Amino acid sequence: MDKKDTEGTVATTEFKPEYHLKILIVFFKRNPALMLSVSYLLLTLCGILYSASFYNEFNINIMKLAQISDLLIVGISEPAAVLMFSGGLIVAAAFDMLVLVSYPIHRRWKQKPASIKRSIILFFNYVPKNRDGLFIIFLLVSITYAKLFVTLYAEWRSEDIKSSKEGFVSIKTGTDSESQKLKILGSTTNLLLVYDATLNEASAIGMEDLVSIRPIASVDENAQNEDNE
Repeated sequence: MDKKDTEGTVATTEFKPEYHLKILIVFFKRNPALMLSVSYLLLTLCGILYSASFYNEFNINIMKLAQISDLLIVGISEPAAVLMFSGGLIVAAAFDMLVLVSYPIHRRWKQKPASIKRSIILFFNYVPKNRDGLFIIFLLVSITYAKLFVTLYAEWRSEDIKSSKEGFVSIKTGTDSESQKLKILGSTTNLLLVYDATLNEASAIGMEDLVSIRPIASVDENAQNEDNE
């Protein structure tokens, strides 16, 4: 490969201050089928990651209990997956804008004489030297965001379920007596996953064993009814 070809190759990978997310949007507009496929894949991945983390808070390995069909629809059936996906788009847009704003600042201060102030500004306005570096940084930011969202939101939701005095149901099965003070965590094709507030543990009930599910009034509702009487 001669020098001219080498320079041409380098030029294609050099970082340019442009709105990469906008370029991606234009590309997907020209390829709507690909956009739908990628969006569905990312939504499904978000749903799987969140579900695994959420049910793990109740010592349930959802990956062993779920069917393939459950995993295929978890992205559109789990609101947290949609929230996570939407948040990811916001993070991507913010990251792209941050790089776009940092580039001229970094370039201007890089030409100034060495000083502590210059080092600080260059540190906080770091810009990768090529698109490969930009992609690696964006990937690390995305992984960090996904990890934080999955961990924090799953912990918050599980604690809310365990501590809340609302949302209880009574479930009757064909083999056991009616169970009181249960909370529905979710379901798969064959199983209903519930949390027993009395025993402080989660369990799975086969769909074929279900006879009835009856909501139970919360403590606040019972107190209000007693006051009215």
